[in-house]
Amino acid sequence: MKLIPPVNIKFYCNKKLLGVHYIVYVNSRSLKRLINNVARDLLNYITDKEDALSYLAGRTDGDGSIDFNKIRLRIAYSNINEALIDARLIRNIIGTDPK
Repeated sequence: MKLIPPVNIKFYCNKKLLGVHYIVYVNSRSLKRLINNVARDLLNYITDKEDALSYLAGRTDGDGSIDFNKIRLRIAYSNINEALIDARLIRNIIGTDPK
C-alpha cells in the first residue's frame, strides 16, 4: 500500500461477497506488451511444475472448473491453438496426457 496511493484503488461492496472487493486497474503499455510476449511464447516462460500449476489455476479461475469427485480439471478455450499450447505444457511439465 506504500507504493500505490489508496485513492487509486477502487472497492465495491456486493451482496454476494462476504467482505470488501478490491479492484486494481493498471494502464501500462509496457505491462501489456510484457503479458502479450509471455502469452505468445508461453512454453519458454513456464519451466517448472510450480509455475505450470499457478498458470493452470489462473486459467481455471478465468474459464474453467474442477470436478473433485472425478479428479478432473476442465478449461474452455476460445480457439484450438490455446488448447494445444496448454496440452503441450501439461504433457511436458506435469507428465499427464490431457484429453
